[in-house]
Amino acid sequence: HCRAFDARAQGMIGGQGVGIVVLKLLESALADGDHVHAVIKGTAINNDGALKAGFTAPRRDGQARVIRAAQLRAEVDADSIGYVEAHGTGT
Repeated sequence: HCRAFDARAQGMIGGQGVGIVVLKLLESALADGDHVHAVIKGTAINNDGALKAGFTAPRRDGQARVIRAAQLRAEVDADSIGYVEAHGTGT
């Protein structure tokens, strides 16, 4: 078992899938009459550099910092966040 986001995480499970996201300025989407499914209010990115084992093994503290940075940039309460995209291997 992979157990992503668990203290006993180990390894990863391969899978396949596809998805598409169309990003557009909110003003443009509204002017075009598009159905807006979500609004991105803040983003952040990080790299733990030499402090991690490899690209596929991010550090927990680095992930926590980058999530907090995105939340601060978005100026939103954690309780109002409906979706978070995160690295989910058990590495």
